[in-house]
Amino acid sequence: MYIILFGNRWVSIHYKVNLPQEFPGQVHGARNISLEVMTMEVERKFLIEGAVPFSLNVIKEYEILQGYVLLEGKNEARVRRRTSNDGEEFFLTIKAGTGLCRAEVEVPITSAQFKELISVAGDRTISKTRYLTAEGYEVDLYHGRLNHLKVVEVEFGSEAEAQKFVPPAWFGAEVTEDKRYKNRALAIQG
Repeated sequence: MYIILFGNRWVSIHYKVNLPQEFPGQVHGARNISLEVMTMEVERKFLIEGAVPFSLNVIKEYEILQGYVLLEGKNEARVRRRTSNDGEEFFLTIKAGTGLCRAEVEVPITSAQFKELISVAGDRTISKTRYLTAEGYEVDLYHGRLNHLKVVEVEFGSEAEAQKFVPPAWFGAEVTEDKRYKNRALAIQG
């Protein structure tokens, strides 16, 4: 069982995850993941309203299935299976906050742990194909009930860098602050 601090509340996830020794946090029966020690994710998100310009230099393609096992206010815990030509990888990710800057920690888990946790997510899942480009873009084409949706995300090293970014002409409307386009909302509401 892992105990996660969301704001001032401790919430438990009742599955064992083997966190690496260097993972930040305190030991309390199991390792606690404190949002204060998470890294910051700085990311902007845009719709793609026309065709995706596949003249982009795609360096990696993934099929992604992710499910939300815990939603608490602005905080979430999700599991993800990422499949590529190199095989499958599995992750447990904790995110806190909304908007441009969010706290995040991601740890690898096993296939068996993923299968257990994805069942906890129930219908709160999404699937998509992600293209990573040499230009630094993550292009997501969603599947299933969201097959009409195409987005592009760009991650930055700082908030100042994110604010200076001028999106290319093929980027559509920015939805970084639009809660309807958060993956957790898409998983719940479609």
